[in-house]
Amino acid sequence: MIIAGFAGIGKSRLAALKPDKYEDCVARPYKYFLDEDDRSAESDEASKGDCLSEIHWCWPCNYVNGLLHRNGNSKNLLIPSDHRVLEDLRTEGVPYALVYPASEGKEEYRQRFITRGNSESFLEIFIDDWDSFMSELNDDPCPYRIILGPGQYLSDVAEQLEQWSSMIAPSSNRNGIRLDYYKNERGIRRMEGFRMGMKPVHIAGLDLFIPINRDWSENPDSSPQQGEQHDQERIH
Repeated sequence: MIIAGFAGIGKSRLAALKPDKYEDCVARPYKYFLDEDDRSAESDEASKGDCLSEIHWCWPCNYVNGLLHRNGNSKNLLIPSDHRVLEDLRTEGVPYALVYPASEGKEEYRQRFITRGNSESFLEIFIDDWDSFMSELNDDPCPYRIILGPGQYLSDVAEQLEQWSSMIAPSSNRNGIRLDYYKNERGIRRMEGFRMGMKPVHIAGLDLFIPINRDWSENPDSSPQQGEQHDQERIH
């Protein structure tokens, strides 16, 4: 099951407490082009919300495709409650649970972010736009939702999440085809037949598909290992 959670509710904490049941699917290396220093700090709270890096032109479809490939394994996938990711999941017919704080929790979460070392740019995003985030989450049509009370974390509602997980048949798509859009230097173009587990790259004037590394612990922009044979397709 996919569990989408707002910032600061304890996704990483729950994954650390129950590594056999939960996987923290960090989005940052999929959302941004990161250099080596950024990648080494991607799990550092202070690096979250840092918008200095360029957004990946394949976001959020590269991340969603990774989720679709991973969904259906033995673990629940913990993801951020990004509205673009959730919209894609709904388009694919993939159920998810939504966990976020009550609207009145703004000051509590401000302190959580400060205590765990989040950057000023992070606070500007999640605190300054708090009301917009809460309105967006309240309007999400997801039927599985938990609104956390004061002092509550994701781990406090794990029993309910695991009950839902046992009831909902996981939706995975390891070989299917989905359509999406991406932006390159020539503007927005349609990707015809975006293959699961593949990503488009612009090389020597051609738009090619290359495999996405499916291990979340690895660099999602890394090239295939030497010696592996992979097909590449052009966009027509």
